[in-house]
Amino acid sequence: MTRSTYSLQLISVDTEGAPGTASSFVTAISASGRYVVFESSAPNLVATQPNAEKSVYRRDLVTGTTVRVSLDNAGNARGGIFADISSDGRYFDRDLIFADFYIKIAAQAE
Repeated sequence: MTRSTYSLQLISVDTEGAPGTASSFVTAISASGRYVVFESSAPNLVATQPNAEKSVYRRDLVTGTTVRVSLDNAGNARGGIFADISSDGRYFDRDLIFADFYIKIAAQAE
């Protein structure tokens, strides 16, 4: 629901407004309410979806754009299940985004 109009808005959509074709879950909202971060298994939210893993996306409610944020430093897509966002919507807690990070740590400890 937007603050000014009190209207409901679907967040898990691509930049053209087409709804995601699989489940999605909101994980964080920026302090201003402009950015919403969510995880999704939908393969149609961005132009390239190289795998069937869940990914983390940021929806900009002002510009209407959806971008994948679960990327490594080289810009390659990574799976993700949770993200935290800074109050201004510019930064993400990458350790939380990459679920396989914890799996690798646990495997090394065994």
